Amino acid sequence: MSNVLDAVLDNVQIPHQPWVVITDSSTFSGVPLFRELLRRSLARRESTLLIAVVHPPKTLLPRAVRVDEANLKIINLTETVKGYSTEESWQNLHERVLSSLAASGSHVQLFIDALDVLAEDYTPARTIQLIRSLLRTILTLKAPSRLVVVLPHTSSFHPQLLTPTLSSALTLLSPHHPRLLTHLSRIYMKAIEPSPSPAFWQILERSRERRTGENLAWSADEGVEISIDWFEPRGAIVQILIRKSTGGSKGITRILAALTRAVVGLKTVSLSELVSTDPISGPGALSRTMGNEMEIDVPFNLALTEEQRRRRAEVPLPYAHEGEGVGAGAGAGLDWGDEEDDDDDEEI
Repeated sequence: MSNVLDAVLDNVQIPHQPWVVITDSSTFSGVPLFRELLRRSLARRESTLLIAVVHPPKTLLPRAVRVDEANLKIINLTETVKGYSTEESWQNLHERVLSSLAASGSHVQLFIDALDVLAEDYTPARTIQLIRSLLRTILTLKAPSRLVVVLPHTSSFHPQLLTPTLSSALTLLSPHHPRLLTHLSRIYMKAIEPSPSPAFWQILERSRERRTGENLAWSADEGVEISIDWFEPRGAIVQILIRKSTGGSKGITRILAALTRAVVGLKTVSLSELVSTDPISGPGALSRTMGNEMEIDVPFNLALTEEQRRRRAEVPLPYAHEGEGVGAGAGAGLDWGDEEDDDDDEEI
């Protein structure tokens, strides 16, 4: 549902969600979605704090939007490479981030572009400690304050960020290649719907654990290609999991939505614009295909040429009856008397 994704992008979710995690992949990046959230935050002139760990800030900031420097603060860690430069101590970094957040006002959006790399440099335990401190601070602020991070789903650090003990509220965004969903829908015979069935949702989860999309991209199968900036294809299917702080079965929302490139940034569209929502062929289409030998999907040709048909017509059929016509009855002209007498003698 595009309205659910629009609410996430525009930061108008009800109730407000302060914790957003974007899943990244080596073959289909989540950074374009991260950039779109950052672009819309700056376009609304909201107070924004960007912590750049891997990507230089200029590659994350939008070019088509005039950035108000008064509303933007940047902590650039890209020049701090462990083992190659003067490393900032963890205590200094922790205090620097918290002080920058406090100085950003009562309405602030905080973006961290590579949380897994930060965990590798300063250990996962310290990074979790930082996230807890940031979430506690953001919860004391008013909406629309929130924390947005992006990291690979293959990171061992990823599951720790999704637990309710870290945050009862969660918005998890997982972009997928459109052709991956078409492939899964066809082989498992499940339709692609905005509110997916539990079975298809589990199929998506298992495919992510098995790295199905990455394997297809590296082998160039099923039309799945490596796409870092979503130029080909020009969009993505976003798997959205929203966990509200209220809990319970009604506190969980599972949605599939579509994003495509626009003149500026990204825009939401219907699923049917990127994928065939029901790529499963019905019985009618199957029977029509099987009725024509030319359309049967086999590695050899079953159709006869005109010359082959002519020669086959010239071959006489074996046991063809060329005598007098048979009588009207099915057994006319046949004498069964002797056989019946023999049967009677055997019975005696």
